[in-house]
Amino acid sequence: MEVTPVPESYLKGLEEIAGIDPENGPLFVEELKKVSPDFAEYFVGFAHGKIHARTILEPKVKELIAIAILIGLGDGKSHLRLHILAACRAGCTQKEIIEVIIQSIVFVGFTRALAALHQVKEVCAEYGDCQPDRSTKR
Repeated sequence: MEVTPVPESYLKGLEEIAGIDPENGPLFVEELKKVSPDFAEYFVGFAHGKIHARTILEPKVKELIAIAILIGLGDGKSHLRLHILAACRAGCTQKEIIEVIIQSIVFVGFTRALAALHQVKEVCAEYGDCQPDRSTKR
């Protein structure tokens, strides 16, 4: 039986996923592989190993973009919560994340923004990973 080498993009994707969610990311991939190995390969290798691994934007900017998009999609829990926590881990302050939510009101409305704000409150209360605001007043 021939062993197929693991593509570099897949290994990079695993690294990216572990950076986003060190506790649950690798477990999520294993569960995904049980359901569909092909889907897991695309999710890890392409979405994370090729797209998310790009280095033009800083990790915190990528997470703020993800938060804005997920608010727009109306993701009320799972992925939004994960990316709020990842944003905190990437160095975003609670104030920066809330500003993204405030800016989203114009495009998505108060209902989705309120749901996102609730997730920020829960994540920061549960994990305490949001850094204190270090910005200076203008």
